[in-house]
Amino acid sequence: DAEETPPGDDVFRLRVAAPEGGIVLQVQSPHQGRPTAPFAPPFDPQTQSRLLVQLEQSSLPAPEVDALHQEVGRQLYEALLPASTQREHDIRGAGAAALGAAQAAGRPLTFQVRFDPSAVAEAQLPWELLHDGQRHLVLSEDVRLNRYITFYGDRQPFGPVEPVHVLYVIARPRDQEQLSLYERDAMVQALAGLLALGKVR
Repeated sequence: DAEETPPGDDVFRLRVAAPEGGIVLQVQSPHQGRPTAPFAPPFDPQTQSRLLVQLEQSSLPAPEVDALHQEVGRQLYEALLPASTQREHDIRGAGAAALGAAQAAGRPLTFQVRFDPSAVAEAQLPWELLHDGQRHLVLSEDVRLNRYITFYGDRQPFGPVEPVHVLYVIARPRDQEQLSLYERDAMVQALAGLLALGKVR
């Protein structure tokens, strides 16, 4: 179920599972020992709804927006990477070890967060704001975050509806020299066979 990751990247995989009885965090990077821990939602449903609206439509002054992002980011960090003195439950320690290894290799850490279908509400939170108390991890460029919801079951084939309509847009500023049409010509040449068959317009 893991998404493709650029070659050479270090990956820290974390699953937000929702079995009967509550939500659980599960590290799925074997070299990190696969610790697990209960997930404590950082916000109740009402607060989460208000917060998402506030973050999207905020008209606060820039310093207040920054403070809000940091506060939310810290709460998200505490929830997604809880610490424990017991290694089998120390999600934060596993994440720190993965980040340290990536930094030592001079590479960013790809942080994959996989949500079960029953954890959709948690997937809606702005995890890109993760803040460890010193910095926003994603903005630091030391961490690349991707998150997705896993849907189980067979995938239904999805074929294109022919003909496929292709819209190509190119800038043509009147006060500048005309841009090269190489890309357009290359695309037309690549699609020539399909165009002749009427499968592409």
